[in-house]
Amino acid sequence: MNLRSWLIGWDHRLGKQAAAMVRRPPGRWAAWILAHSGDAQWWLVGGLGLWWLANAELAGTGKRLVAVTLAAGLVSAVLKRAFGRTRPGESGGLLYLAFDRHSFPSGHAVRVGGIAAVLASSMPWAGNVAMAVWLGGVCASRVALQVHYPSDVVGGVLVGLCVGALVRCWC
Repeated sequence: MNLRSWLIGWDHRLGKQAAAMVRRPPGRWAAWILAHSGDAQWWLVGGLGLWWLANAELAGTGKRLVAVTLAAGLVSAVLKRAFGRTRPGESGGLLYLAFDRHSFPSGHAVRVGGIAAVLASSMPWAGNVAMAVWLGGVCASRVALQVHYPSDVVGGVLVGLCVGALVRCWC
């Protein structure tokens, strides 16, 4: 067995183990809520609100949140189209999966990685720890809900950190 085959097998096994952890409703609901805390609409609305309604310092943070959310969406869409990797599970009736059939990289992981990179310099140490826990939770829940493989979220976070660093430089 070559390295590529081993990694793909590991990706599938780890994804199935994560899915087994949230089979019952309370765990599944918690995973669903955590997964969707990284949805673009929440971060766009929050970023726009800060940009327009807050003082100058928070307005700058809002502008960066909007920029990183839009940039993450664009970058992940281009990469998903280029890689074309299919998702691990059934759509589960989620409407957006009918339009976004590809899994690598995870758009949520790109977005939350970018958000973490943008907010890191403006938060205290404890805030960064909380952000890292949230980022890990969003990514783990995406795998547990079987809409991504583990490598999708790892790759997505790495891309997102780069996107976030670029946004911080430009905004």
